[in-house]
Amino acid sequence: MSVFSKYRRNMSIDWGIDTKDFPFVKCSDLPLDTKIPFFGLFIAPDSGYGENPIAILEDQLLSMPQRFTDQVKEMMDDQAVVDCIKDKKAVLVISTFESKKYKKTGYDIDFCEIEP
Repeated sequence: MSVFSKYRRNMSIDWGIDTKDFPFVKCSDLPLDTKIPFFGLFIAPDSGYGENPIAILEDQLLSMPQRFTDQVKEMMDDQAVVDCIKDKKAVLVISTFESKKYKKTGYDIDFCEIEP
């Protein structure tokens, strides 16, 4: 293994899912405090608003808040996380919080492994 392998960004993972007809949804479109299985992650390229982290759900693409971009990149670089997702053992849980700075409801996402 190359000494540089840990610096290689794994930004193109084949999750084995054809997502071309999947609609995009936001956190506000999904149930709160519920374990939602996800089957892949990717970063949508910058189209003028910055990169956007995306989770592949059963039949939808979840557009996550931009602040999750670095976390999703790190998860995609972690082979144990990739294996967990490919083994269908990954869920996410969406919750809300009130932003005092922006005076609006924000969304948080916790990523979890399904325990046997």
